[in-house]
Amino acid sequence: MSGLILNSTRQMSVLLVYPNTSDLALANLGFQRVYSIINRIEGVTCDRLCLPAGWKPETQKLGNDELRSEDSGQLPGDFDIIAFSISFEPDYLNVVTQLKYFGMPLASAERNGRGPLIVAGGSAIFINPEPLADIIDLFFIGEAEQMTEQFFALAMDSGIDDKQDFLKKAAGMKGIYVPRFYHIEYKDGLQSSRRAETFVPERVERHWVAEGSPDLCTHSEIHE
Repeated sequence: MSGLILNSTRQMSVLLVYPNTSDLALANLGFQRVYSIINRIEGVTCDRLCLPAGWKPETQKLGNDELRSEDSGQLPGDFDIIAFSISFEPDYLNVVTQLKYFGMPLASAERNGRGPLIVAGGSAIFINPEPLADIIDLFFIGEAEQMTEQFFALAMDSGIDDKQDFLKKAAGMKGIYVPRFYHIEYKDGLQSSRRAETFVPERVERHWVAEGSPDLCTHSEIHE
């Protein structure tokens, strides 16, 4: 994978991470689509990172060079936002592994607003984001089209330096789930209660793109 789609300004930088190997990332339509969408937003530049082809967590450690982004060679901590594109639940374990290598605290509460904003979306997240709820700052629940543009319009307008303030604003958007604003209790492995803060929707509604919409992409894109 190569070839960064450059914007005229770079006011916000995003590292799009696929939590599996580069060969699988190259074949993943959702990952490629989100990369294109973000890079076409004025003022936002998106780079990519995935695990090396053939990588096995039990036998291979990641070196410093393997933590650098695909297009610009930057380290994860250099970006404003780290966005995980997750298609399969087993890759949740790789998200944890990658954050460890990035040198970032796993728990969102422990990061306490320091470092990049960490977000996630993808088909696995649509179905069950909860295993990563204590780790990820914000989830995208639904198709990337339209929701991504709306999210970055808000981020560019309000800024994300004050992450708590930004997350409060973003939580009001359809399809955005900010776990810290929902208090969930479990009993015997099952959810027993849920309470939402007063300023967020009681229930997060999935974002849908209407069938037949020109915004909905169902084919691969080639980046030169």
